[in-house]
Amino acid sequence: MKSLRYYLILLFISILILSMTSCQRVASRIPMGSATPESDFPFPISTQPNVMKEILSSTATAMAKDITVSTATAEPQEEEPPASPTEVVIPDTYALQKGEWPTCIARRFNVNISTLLAINGLSVDSKPGVGTKLQIPKDSEWSSVHGSIQLRSHPTEYTVKAGDTIYSIACYYGDIYPQEILDANGIEGYNVSEGQVLAIP
Repeated sequence: MKSLRYYLILLFISILILSMTSCQRVASRIPMGSATPESDFPFPISTQPNVMKEILSSTATAMAKDITVSTATAEPQEEEPPASPTEVVIPDTYALQKGEWPTCIARRFNVNISTLLAINGLSVDSKPGVGTKLQIPKDSEWSSVHGSIQLRSHPTEYTVKAGDTIYSIACYYGDIYPQEILDANGIEGYNVSEGQVLAIP
């Protein structure tokens, strides 16, 4: 009876030892056994940074495509036509202002001085006064025989002297219009003052 009890105790201890040993083995094998091989991952863990770059790149590409589609489907907007340069209309007649003379007008409107004088019954020595109406010839251009159409180079600056008018200053440069000088300096009206510095466009 004692031997049976001893045998049962031994058997129980053996089973207990075996069960504890199997638990340790299972526990020790869980991390290794449960780890999925690298081949089971969609990409190697060591290459995650590169994959992230690809993802970001793909996202940017997708966004670009989306923008392209949105732009393509958007209603086209009407574009304004480019502003055309201001065209100077040569008048049929012109009344001389203070500080102007026929040669000056010929340069300004790019007409032949000889033709201008001839159709107005004038000569090179004529001195028409202020208010004289000149008929401006058509289909006529300034001739280089009479010198350059531009008397002085510009853009530049000019200091107004005593007796100057906006018209005489324009004549001083030859191929520029009084209104261009006024616009360049933000001047309203036609008055300029002695000592005033003007930007000549």
